[in-house]
Amino acid sequence: MVRIVLDCMGGDNSPKAHVEGAILALKCNKYLHIILVGNSEEILQELNKYKFDKDKVDIIDARDIIYGYDDPVNSIRTKLKSSLVVALNELVDKDYDAIVSTGNSGAFLAGCLFIIGKIKGVARPALAPIISREHGRFILLDSGANVDCNVKNIIQFADFGRLYYKILFNERNPIVKLLNIGTEGNKGNSVIRKAHEELSNDPNINFKGNLEARDIFNDDANVIVCDGFVGNIALKIIEGTSKYVMSVAIKDISNFFCII
Repeated sequence: MVRIVLDCMGGDNSPKAHVEGAILALKCNKYLHIILVGNSEEILQELNKYKFDKDKVDIIDARDIIYGYDDPVNSIRTKLKSSLVVALNELVDKDYDAIVSTGNSGAFLAGCLFIIGKIKGVARPALAPIISREHGRFILLDSGANVDCNVKNIIQFADFGRLYYKILFNERNPIVKLLNIGTEGNKGNSVIRKAHEELSNDPNINFKGNLEARDIFNDDANVIVCDGFVGNIALKIIEGTSKYVMSVAIKDISNFFCII
């Protein structure tokens, strides 16, 4: 049984969206057990809308909330009864398998560092979203956790991404590329150039050079590596472009039917 702690009060439409997502996850995977953390009354109100195996859901009451505008580090230190902090402590105390939160990403990262801690030898964690494209998907990391990175960070991100993709998608030797301003090995700032050199000589990483941002959705890279500043900008551009294309498509479809 995989036991997942879910912060139900972080992010938009909480806890409605979180409870709905938990129920959908339980329907998709019979080996899940989900611990919902947040305002117990509101969570129960949402749960009552669904039919599910009650033995696979637990609720832990936590009334305080860390909002998107809260200072990440300060909120983790002061809002000890918030759903996020309570969820993180539950993960550690009960040795649960994973935690999910859609709230303040900075606070989530800070909480993971302060409460869970890092694996020995890891310099910094990274945000690594999985992004779909026409032919499969790719992991983009770092997507915003570390604005300033050194060569060691970039190398570790490449290794994290490789292992993460390999485990998730059963890919024996994932293709790793650096997000850069050109495909040539001498392009980019000093950190990226040095990282390119070291990755090229790393026998454990299937490194295939640089990748320009315009080719993200047309390339065969499984893991795209960059610092958090570049990665977050890339991620936000992807999000914004997707929303724009969707709105234009909906508008055009509506106009088409109006003409008919």
